[in-house]
Amino acid sequence: MISPLLVIFVPIFSITFVVIAIPTLITINHKIKRCTQSVPGTFVRENAHRMAKSTYFMPVVSYSVNGVQYELEVEYAEGFGGVISQDPGTPCTVYYDPADPTYVWASREGTFGQRTGMKVLLYLGIAGLIFSGIAALVIFIS
Repeated sequence: MISPLLVIFVPIFSITFVVIAIPTLITINHKIKRCTQSVPGTFVRENAHRMAKSTYFMPVVSYSVNGVQYELEVEYAEGFGGVISQDPGTPCTVYYDPADPTYVWASREGTFGQRTGMKVLLYLGIAGLIFSGIAALVIFIS
């Protein structure tokens, strides 16, 4: 027998997953579409930011566009930050907006990134909603 609690809690978590994933994916995709040029860059350090009871880290990368050197904290980066710390000097690819070279995202090849993570979260949310609907139907029928 399917627990009624399962039918209540799975949709709540699933909706939360979907609500988090969709706006994040929209923002990431906008940044990726806007940043059409790339240059080699270098990881410099991680800046720590406190939020409530946790700390998150944002990578700082160094790169050059048209002879101008930049060193910026990168808002969206695949393969940086989080649990895995990077060594200063780690190479990366910096993607930038040709109209504004300070609008960037960075990627370290061969890594599991935020975009992939958000897609997984979205798919789990959708699967949970489908499972909840089926479970509710089974409870209703029996």
